[in-house]
Amino acid sequence: MPIELVLSEIVESAFNVDYKMMLAVTFRTAIVTLLIVFVIKWLGNKGLGQLSSIELIIILGLGNAVSEPMLNPNETSIPQGFTVIIIAIAIFKMYDYLTTRYNRFSKVIVSKPILLVKDGNILHESMLKARIHETNSILI
Repeated sequence: MPIELVLSEIVESAFNVDYKMMLAVTFRTAIVTLLIVFVIKWLGNKGLGQLSSIELIIILGLGNAVSEPMLNPNETSIPQGFTVIIIAIAIFKMYDYLTTRYNRFSKVIVSKPILLVKDGNILHESMLKARIHETNSILI
């Protein structure tokens, strides 16, 4: 099979538009986006720098969970996507409760912050501990 024929089939299939599917994806995206906006407002405002590792993992999982019902309507329904989101929120709320209620759990799960700059001076030992290279110190 000549490469030109293969390339033309790839381009043709990439731009083959099913308008019913596009409308379904648009509708699903609107619904899921509204849900995610509500969930983020409900979970509270935290900047990316304030997220712990587990919170970042949950947010990434939420991103994956919301993409499935939007882009694969034949495989994943919106209620299935909502179920995944609700479970992720429950895990986040349980994590949040346990870290605020039990100091021992919090010490094991949440890493301590590392002071990188004190009185305008870069703390080089702390930079090594945080595994930040000296060339990145201009960003601080």
